[in-house]
Amino acid sequence: ETEQIMLIKWLTLKGLKFTAVNPSNNGHSIGKLMKLKAMGVRPGPPDLEILIPPARSADGTGKMLKIELKKISGGTLSYDQQSWLTALNEVPGVLARRCNGSAQAIDLITKHLK
Repeated sequence: ETEQIMLIKWLTLKGLKFTAVNPSNNGHSIGKLMKLKAMGVRPGPPDLEILIPPARSADGTGKMLKIELKKISGGTLSYDQQSWLTALNEVPGVLARRCNGSAQAIDLITKHLK
């Protein structure tokens, strides 16, 4: 959580558009989980979506970065998370990555900014 909060502060300072994906199963009752599933919530999407418009992107084409943020050491991807990253990377203009900690995420984002 601390790493994600640090990354969100950095994204805000940089003026980038982003959103955090709501956790699908953290602390909900069985009834709420069933309702979320019926509403289309699925396990595994990356934690963050970050838009880099063409005017701010290094290559001039723009990108949607999807980041699965893990702790600096020891975090592992679930099958669903890996499946999402693989599927998203097949979409033109989308770059989906796992990052260990906010510093690694900031490095990735910075590489795609002017």
